[in-house]
Amino acid sequence: MERSDLGRVTAFTDGVMAVAITLLVLNLEVPHAAGRHQLNQALVDLLPSVGAYLLSFAMVGRFWMIHHRMFERLRSFDGTLVTLNMLFLALIVLIPFATELNDEYSDESIGAAVLAGVLGLAASVNWYMRAIHRAGGPARRP
Repeated sequence: MERSDLGRVTAFTDGVMAVAITLLVLNLEVPHAAGRHQLNQALVDLLPSVGAYLLSFAMVGRFWMIHHRMFERLRSFDGTLVTLNMLFLALIVLIPFATELNDEYSDESIGAAVLAGVLGLAASVNWYMRAIHRAGGPARRP
């Protein structure tokens, strides 16, 4: 692929990551309360959801940083790397769903398992992309 194509793929990836992070905040609902005391309690009750949001935001942000560093060094890439990148992005956009599932069903282990599975698969695909890149895949900048 030409350098301009690499720029387009990088921009697309950045956009998908930004959408995933934006979707995370949509899982937080503004509480409806009839008074100050009820609002205070509703905000306290919201803390686990805020924690889930912050954890997932940090994970997506970290994935973006790692991915950005790798793509910053690429001069070109092949179809395998493009396919892996698309799989990686598909998993990234599942993080908001998995986060909400985990938050909504925090008393059930399946919620945590789905979130851990999505994060683990995204990390594995990201690792594999980096491994291919380091093992003589697409050329790096000198």
